[in-house]
Amino acid sequence: NDTALGGKEQVEAILQEEGAKIDVIFAHTDELAIGAIEAINATESLKSGEDVLVISVGGSKAALDAILTGSLNASVENSAAVGDLVVDVGDKLVPGQAAPKQNYFETRVFDLQHVKDVYSYRPY
Repeated sequence: NDTALGGKEQVEAILQEEGAKIDVIFAHTDELAIGAIEAINATESLKSGEDVLVISVGGSKAALDAILTGSLNASVENSAAVGDLVVDVGDKLVPGQAAPKQNYFETRVFDLQHVKDVYSYRPY
């Protein structure tokens, strides 16, 4: 369930287990991380970004906001622009042209050091 609610429910369930200790959460989406952060910060003894490191995939404005507040440690960009690369490869394959077997797309890791450089022009 790639939603904030799904992330919150999963982390709440883990935190309710006897002897549970979470050091790091890697969430496959920013939304999951935001829910996890909510669950962590709802406890009396943990603070996300400090007691529990939280890293997500996405690089959305919501993630950048969470980085700026210190509750999210980093977000790995998952840019919608990767679609352009996929279309370029498809344009070569459809008419039978050769296309590289491996294609790389540059992504960035946003953390507190880098967020301020990109925040004003992030489209989403």
